[in-house]
Amino acid sequence: MNNRKTPPTDEMTPLGLSYRRNSSGGALCPLDRAVLGHIASFGSALDVLNLAVTSKDTFFGDSSGGASGGGSASGADSAAGDATGCPVLRQCMQDVMKHELDQRLRQHKPALSVEGLFPRGAERDVQNRPQIIISGSMTVQAALSQSWQGSDVDIFCTWKAAPLVRQRLIDTFGMICSGACDSYIGSRVNLRSMVDHVEGYAPRDSAVNLPMFGTPSTMEQYLQQAQGWGAKQIKTRCVGRYGRCFVKRAGLPGGSAGGIFRYDFSLERETTVQIIVGKEESQDARDLLRCFDLTICQTNFDGHVFCMASTFHTLNAQTFITAERHAVMENWISASQLLESSSLCNNNAHPACCVCSTRIPDILASMEDSTWAALGMVPYSLEAVCVDDYYDYYWYSLQLSTSSNALSVDDCADDGNWRIRYKFIQKLFFRLQKYAARGITVLNAPEGSLEYPATMLPIPH
Repeated sequence: MNNRKTPPTDEMTPLGLSYRRNSSGGALCPLDRAVLGHIASFGSALDVLNLAVTSKDTFFGDSSGGASGGGSASGADSAAGDATGCPVLRQCMQDVMKHELDQRLRQHKPALSVEGLFPRGAERDVQNRPQIIISGSMTVQAALSQSWQGSDVDIFCTWKAAPLVRQRLIDTFGMICSGACDSYIGSRVNLRSMVDHVEGYAPRDSAVNLPMFGTPSTMEQYLQQAQGWGAKQIKTRCVGRYGRCFVKRAGLPGGSAGGIFRYDFSLERETTVQIIVGKEESQDARDLLRCFDLTICQTNFDGHVFCMASTFHTLNAQTFITAERHAVMENWISASQLLESSSLCNNNAHPACCVCSTRIPDILASMEDSTWAALGMVPYSLEAVCVDDYYDYYWYSLQLSTSSNALSVDDCADDGNWRIRYKFIQKLFFRLQKYAARGITVLNAPEGSLEYPATMLPIPH
């Protein structure tokens, strides 16, 4: 029985489509590219992708090789529009996400903009490598056309580009550096990380509500004082706490390209923008994205194009956790459970994680050396050199050569560097669960990781 449908009459043909008979019985002619682009411009990036895959004409488009699928071996350096071979839809997908990003930046505190952060478009070196990119949750929201409360703006830049980023935040948007952050704490113990340091920026209006001793009475006076603090910060690279001097690398290198670098570490809790600065040898801002544990977070915008590790997975709100982070989470859970069943663990500790601070070093020491090595970390040892994340002892070696009030290893508690590693691992669980709660499907979540009761230890005094 012949089930082939009869060709439609002229009255049945949808407006904008024509029907031509061919050797196989008939086919719809493709829409005019301008019409196709106009239709696609009303949808989200996912709508554009879905439109592209409905037809071989739009999927393969004008390219002979077809769509690339949006992924690459090197990570998040494939343009999102590469998921379709149709140039019009590729550009439309980029335009939609750029518009979505600009809308979210303008709703931020303070109000930012794509044009203000990238006034000259993409900042690239002579080898066409991006020097400044926006990545993290803000670009994920733009790609998914979603809005999440309390999201910071994360700007990644090379060492040389950092002064230019500071100039735009300070001069264009009136922000003030609020000091160094530990948001990417894994970079401290990851020997392969290209992250030098992370510094926060807060809206200058937030300084008005701070009942600080000696705060100037007018905003103009305060800004002058903050500028003085900034000059001192660049010169000494230290902030006093509890009578000690702790190295902070905020402002390096060279402060702001505009010459004015305002700094006030008391605004730390008011931070809304973070600059993730690459090491001095960093030449490509995308190298800094290796610090992410979820592939969806590698979605980035360089002022010209959006790139992502996998267009299809990202736009469908799906992600993978990187193999290295997956291994350390899995290893932590199994080591915790093993310790729980032994006599070493305090019976009052939580049965799922055994968070008794006297036992955490034992858990870390029992984890496989290969797990740490895959992260670029040296194996944990109970006799490790003392490093305490809260007091930022990581840079003590630099300070020993520059300050007479420097910390020495003897100043540290004899608990090794377990606090940094513990905090790094717990943040992996927190972040995984946070994105799952936002509706992101983690395709390879370690068993038990979504239910694991991640816990941060209280700050030591």
